[in-house]
Amino acid sequence: MTLPGEGQTGERAPAALLSSLRQGDGAFRRSKPQPLLVGGGEMGGLIRSFDWSKTPIGPVEQWSPTLRMMVSFLLANRFPLLLWWGPHYTSIYNDAYRPILGTKHPWALGQPVSEVWSEIWSVLKPLIDTPFEGGPATWMEDIELHINRHDFLEESHFTIAYSPVPDDTVARGIGGVLATVHEITEKVIGERRIVILRDLGSRASHAKTAEDACAIAGAVLSNHAKDVPFALLYLIDPKGSEVRLAGAAGVAPGEAVPASSCRGFSTVFIVWWAHADAPTRERASVWRWCKSWPSSMAARRRWPAS
Repeated sequence: MTLPGEGQTGERAPAALLSSLRQGDGAFRRSKPQPLLVGGGEMGGLIRSFDWSKTPIGPVEQWSPTLRMMVSFLLANRFPLLLWWGPHYTSIYNDAYRPILGTKHPWALGQPVSEVWSEIWSVLKPLIDTPFEGGPATWMEDIELHINRHDFLEESHFTIAYSPVPDDTVARGIGGVLATVHEITEKVIGERRIVILRDLGSRASHAKTAEDACAIAGAVLSNHAKDVPFALLYLIDPKGSEVRLAGAAGVAPGEAVPASSCRGFSTVFIVWWAHADAPTRERASVWRWCKSWPSSMAARRRWPAS
């Protein structure tokens, strides 16, 4: 059986072949051109509207097939993904990664990672350089980082995997690094604080007096400075007229600490915690708080009390 325009030898006449291509019949139907970077939620729209010509990786029309494929891949993925492309590690990320950036989004799009995460760049750089320069992928199950994503430094924990992305169009053969990121901050801190409650409960049961309970609690909290860097425990006499510091954590021996008197309670347990990297600021806040009490109720003691 021969197709239209074929001779006995099965060869197709050039004119008939061109006519079939124009008409799109049979096996010669033309595929429709595929739009670039389709979908992707908010980040898909931002990436398509972003002026990439002002970045080191250039306009989208000049992107390599590998870069286009990787961006399409991360936009379609529901797991937090971040692509650092080129030697400047230009940042491209998906919707799932946005919460990790906090207030750095959407400014972070198209920026070098050294600027996006400047506060932890000394930690990230070797982890990214290794796969980009031909080494193995880097992976950490729990990396602790102190990042500034809400205008203050905060403790954060992540499981990360940084993988090289091969690209034949670049001289070194690797176009960038794909970061797979899973934040586990709540899990790590939650488990740590459960340990505090466990230790308090198990050890406080051995106390014979209120003084023993305060001393034990202070000792337990001293072992958990990341969550309770500063704590003071007071006992108030039955008349409510005298206060006595009975336990403390995060206070050096002989350091001045606030004391007070108040009425209506037999025991007072005061805990103050904030970011453990700035104890001076935190203690200053406690001093201001204590000084705001009526002067007749304020006093200072040395810890440990004599």
